[in-house]
Amino acid sequence: MKLDLLKKLDVFFNDKFIEQNESNYKKIEEAINENDSDLTNHKTTDLNAHNSKQISHENTTVYKMLIYQMERIRNLVLGVDGDGIKEVTDSRVSIDGKKHGLLSERLFYDLNKTNEKIEKVDKKSVEINFDTFNPDKTGETPANLELQEALDQIRDAGAGTLVIKNGTYLINKRLTVYSNTTIKMEENAVLLRGNARAILDFGDINDVFYGYDGVKNIHIIGGTLDCNLEQINKYPTDAANMVNIRHANNVSFYNVKFRNTLSYHAIDANGVNNLSIKNCIFEGYKNLNGAELKEAIQISEMMQGGVGGSGAWDGTPCKNVAITGCTFRASDIAPSFQVAIGNHASIHDVFQENFKITNNIFEDCYIGIRPFKWVNVEISGNIFDRNTICVRIAAANNSKNVKGVQSNKAQAGNIYHIKENIFRDYTLFGVCAVGEVCNDSFGYVGHIRINDNTFMCENNGNSENILLSLCRHIQIKGNHMSYGYRGMNIDGSHNIFIDNNYIEHMKTEAIYINRSGYEGYAQETKHLNITNNTINSTGKNGCYVQNSRYVYIAQNRILNTSLFTGDKVTRGGLYLNDCRNGRIESNDFWETGAFAILGASLTNFIAFNNGGSGVVQLFGDATSIGYYNVNSKNNIVKRDTKGDG
Repeated sequence: MKLDLLKKLDVFFNDKFIEQNESNYKKIEEAINENDSDLTNHKTTDLNAHNSKQISHENTTVYKMLIYQMERIRNLVLGVDGDGIKEVTDSRVSIDGKKHGLLSERLFYDLNKTNEKIEKVDKKSVEINFDTFNPDKTGETPANLELQEALDQIRDAGAGTLVIKNGTYLINKRLTVYSNTTIKMEENAVLLRGNARAILDFGDINDVFYGYDGVKNIHIIGGTLDCNLEQINKYPTDAANMVNIRHANNVSFYNVKFRNTLSYHAIDANGVNNLSIKNCIFEGYKNLNGAELKEAIQISEMMQGGVGGSGAWDGTPCKNVAITGCTFRASDIAPSFQVAIGNHASIHDVFQENFKITNNIFEDCYIGIRPFKWVNVEISGNIFDRNTICVRIAAANNSKNVKGVQSNKAQAGNIYHIKENIFRDYTLFGVCAVGEVCNDSFGYVGHIRINDNTFMCENNGNSENILLSLCRHIQIKGNHMSYGYRGMNIDGSHNIFIDNNYIEHMKTEAIYINRSGYEGYAQETKHLNITNNTINSTGKNGCYVQNSRYVYIAQNRILNTSLFTGDKVTRGGLYLNDCRNGRIESNDFWETGAFAILGASLTNFIAFNNGGSGVVQLFGDATSIGYYNVNSKNNIVKRDTKGDG
């Protein structure tokens, strides 16, 4: 047995230090006991402890001596009689070396041995048809005792599959599912809640595990888990998870329907490695206890207060999560979810990682996807319809560490690829990412790619396609945005590339770089690149840039701006205010209102080779309409061409 002990123990003598030592002692004890058992078996019962090549025999090996003796026997058996009499006599010896009087006796003996081995293999992986328990299928009489007995039989066998035929099975006490269990339900098989809290627990709720050493290899296929909202008065509760998972490895759900979640979560996954949720339907959510913004699928670190049970509360994160082909929607009697996928709390210095959320449908949710301090996230090929917020990336402000001590720091996630999604008719935001500030620390959401998406929002009252605040290393590229209140709203962010987007019919601005409300380095937006975009038809300025440094605006096409006539504010194609160090070059402006380009309170800016029609004016220090050159002293200088020709 390979030992993997905890080497970096806590520097303080506390509960965590004790848990770490207990974990090490447990692993050492298991290793020593396993080695002792192996040695005992080697001495007493193991039949294949060594092979013949490893055993010496005089000046050769047993392997070579057996080859020699077998060839001698073959020569004697086959070489004496032509009618095979000696060969038949030889075949009366069974495979374990026992001599039998008749060949038929030897065959019967060996066949029984083979059957015994097959039965042993069968017992290690059983398949149970739940119909053999004669359960009630009407949902009137509880069936959980029979179901638990079937699940216990699989546990005792070591592995197996429970097949549940069509019918409604009332569960009036939560069921415990153990490792190496597959539950296959027919399409119209329903597990119906009849208790106060949960339908399934993966692993015993009273067991304590660390890391991913809890249950493993549990798979649910087909059928429906129903929280029984129709009979809430008969089976009252204020909240009920459908599935609780803790400290687990290799868990999957395929083609399962989760119906009418009550207050909390359909799937509550805590400290799970390798979680797959595919082609499932999540429909209906009813908040009975006032707890807001709970997720249909919660994906969380193993933290106290996050899920019931005995722990250990060691902060184990979820990782390697795939959610694909699922639908989140209202049911026939309950609205859609407050949050479809995500979580809402975190542990300092613990990050959940490797998520693929692909090809799902989110309908009428408040938030579709809410990552909270996740790392390496792909959100692609999804369809978002009529949500308030489609994707909301959040950060942590002053979260506690695994010992429960406040960190006094902010942290955020990193690497988000949001691509090839369709966002339709959202109320507030298509994509929203907001970092956090705590004391002097900044939790920037990092490395965001928002590429090749379609944003279509007829509701243009408050809807912004993209909102980014306290983010860095951003690429927004190849998106098509039609209608909405505003295309992009960005502040306090750095290293931004807005490239090759088509933005049309915005009620206000297509691109709006807002004034930062932060202090320190985040007082300004830095390293802003706006290139190769086409902006067509905006109510206010086509592009509004303020409070920014190191600004490069080039090769954009801006037309039909300033269409709003409800006030007397002067607007145009590109407006800049309070910016330092930048270039405005090779853009085209057509029918942009009062001006093509207007810059106020600028420092060290130059505008060159901008075409189309309209007024171009820059006000501030070291501003110029012209181009850069190098003087006789080899220094870069501005060559002002205003008025030439």
